[in-house]
Amino acid sequence: MRLTALCVCGTLLAFSSPSWIMAEEGVLLDLDKGFGPCTATLRPEEPCRQGPHEGTCPYLFSLPPLTVQLPQQLRELERIVQDLEKLKDSVDELREMCADCTVSKISSVMRDCSDHLLRGHTESGVYLVTPDLRSRSFPVFCDMERDGGGWTVLQRRRDGSVSFNRSWAEYQSGFGDLHAGEFWLGNSMIHLLTRERDMTLRVELQDFDGVEEHAQYALFRVASERLRYRLTVGGYSGTAGDALRFNKRYDHNNRAFTTPDRDHDRYPSGNCGAYYSSGWWFDACMAANLNGRYYEGSYKGVRDGIFWGTWHNISTEYYPTNDRQSFKSVRMMIRPKGFAP
Repeated sequence: MRLTALCVCGTLLAFSSPSWIMAEEGVLLDLDKGFGPCTATLRPEEPCRQGPHEGTCPYLFSLPPLTVQLPQQLRELERIVQDLEKLKDSVDELREMCADCTVSKISSVMRDCSDHLLRGHTESGVYLVTPDLRSRSFPVFCDMERDGGGWTVLQRRRDGSVSFNRSWAEYQSGFGDLHAGEFWLGNSMIHLLTRERDMTLRVELQDFDGVEEHAQYALFRVASERLRYRLTVGGYSGTAGDALRFNKRYDHNNRAFTTPDRDHDRYPSGNCGAYYSSGWWFDACMAANLNGRYYEGSYKGVRDGIFWGTWHNISTEYYPTNDRQSFKSVRMMIRPKGFAP
C-alpha cells in the first residue's frame, strides 16, 4: 500500500490525504497551497524467504532519504485484521440468512416421549429422542397409554429372558430388547434424559399372585459418569411403598451406581453388586433392587431376586429359610414433572 505525507523543511508533519492538516503550534496548513507533497511508501521486503516465515516478510518504510525496516509481524497483523473483517462479514451474512433457525431447530427436536405424544404420536413403541442437542439421538420405548402417556421407559422385566448380571460398561451403554423384551436403557442415556428437565419416576410392579402396585417420585435425576451416575430421588406417592427412601440406614437417594465389577456402595465388607448379581444404586446394601435375578415364583436363599422392600408381607422373608417374594413384571419410566397431555 502507499501513503502520502507532507514534508516541510525536511520534517514529516503527517500522513494523510485530507487537504487540511494541523502543523506545529496550531498552524493550519493548506495542502493544496504552497507545499508540494512528498511520497512515503510502506511495502513488504521482497523476495520473501520460503519456509515457516513465508508470507510474513518485514515491511520497508521509505521516506527519502530514510528507509526504516519494520518488524515482519506487522504484515501478519494486517493479514489477521483482514481475515477478521471477512469473518465478520460472513457472520453477518449467516445471521441474516438464519435469524430464527436456532429456535425452529430446538422446537422441532423430540427430547423424550412426552414431546412425541404432544406431536400426535399416540401409539406405544420405539421412537428416536434427542434430549441434548450436544449429544447424539438414540431410540427409546415410549408408553403412550399409562396415566395419560408420554412415558419414556428406562427398564422392563417380564420373563427373565435377559440377564441383568452385567458389567459397568454394559449398564452404561444399555442392553436388552427395546421392542418386545427386557432391557436396561443405559445409564448414559438416563443421565441425558434427566439432566435438563425435572423428571417424575414411575415404578410399576406385579407379583405372581396378580397384585399390581406402583410407586411414583416427583424428583428423579441421574448424574454423569464422572459422578458415578449418582441417583437423586424424592417426593414419593403411590401404593407400593417408598422403598427407595426406606429409612436412614437403607436410603438409595444420593447413592452412586454399583455393578459387580465396580464397587461404589457403602457396604464396607464387599461389593453389593457382586453379592446380589446386578447393577443398582446400592446403599449398604438395599431396600430395593429392581435389577435382581428373575425368579418364576418364590425362591429361597440369598435375596438376590427383584426386590421392593415395602411390598406387602415382605417382612416374613427375614430368615434365609423362608420363601422370598418374586415379581412377574417390573417397569421403570419417566416423563417431565407436571406433564399434562
